[in-house]
Amino acid sequence: MIFREITDSEVALEASRAPCPVRFVEGLDGWGKLYHVMQVNPKLRLYRVRPKAIEVRADLRNEEKMATIVHETAHAVDMTRPAAREHLRDVCRAEAVAYRETLRELLDRGLYLPLVAEMHAIEWDAEGQGNCIHHQSAAVTV
Repeated sequence: MIFREITDSEVALEASRAPCPVRFVEGLDGWGKLYHVMQVNPKLRLYRVRPKAIEVRADLRNEEKMATIVHETAHAVDMTRPAAREHLRDVCRAEAVAYRETLRELLDRGLYLPLVAEMHAIEWDAEGQGNCIHHQSAAVTV
């Protein structure tokens, strides 16, 4: 494995691939957040969820920013799938899916430093101090 530094331009390119705008924010609690919009049609009892914006903490290292963008993009893609919408409030399931997709994506692309950063986030979750618990209080619906 080659552990090479992630450049600012690679972070910007990853942000441009996201399904919604990515903003880098000072003082964000946690590494990142996905904001989404839920559109409801009460007559048909249907709803549609779409990603609105991803926020990433500005003071992260580039590999952490890259891992966060890929992770939040995995959430955005997952929440638009019909099967995922049935479990929209199951935060730990959503985190498990996002972790799986993020690890797969980073490994397939040979992005090893972001992969290590994401693995640390999983480790923090396993210790009870990470995203799954944090996301239960930080889920944002606009």
